[in-house]
Amino acid sequence: LEDHYINSCFHPTCTICDVGFKDDTALNEVGAWFSCAIKTQQHSIYVHASLRCTICKFQFRTNVELKLHFNLSMFHPNCPTCGHGCPDDSTLEKIIRVTISPVHDSK
Repeated sequence: LEDHYINSCFHPTCTICDVGFKDDTALNEVGAWFSCAIKTQQHSIYVHASLRCTICKFQFRTNVELKLHFNLSMFHPNCPTCGHGCPDDSTLEKIIRVTISPVHDSK
């Protein structure tokens, strides 16, 4: 039955969870409050918020994908010393300030 939910276009599916749901009510129970295709998108936003770039409004399947996005996107700042990408300038400043590493200490 679970495979049916995942593979059927008649049931909402979260590609991040890789879980299919019986209906919108079942999807509602895990965090989404809207209908149709928007419901699955809202599930991703609320249940998988840690995998979302709030600046670019992109949803990612893994932390690795999100970090790669921060490192490669021209819309996100990178540390001039180590190249680490961050969501925004304030996050980059915090990381540089609080990180105790030889790379940042040598500046």
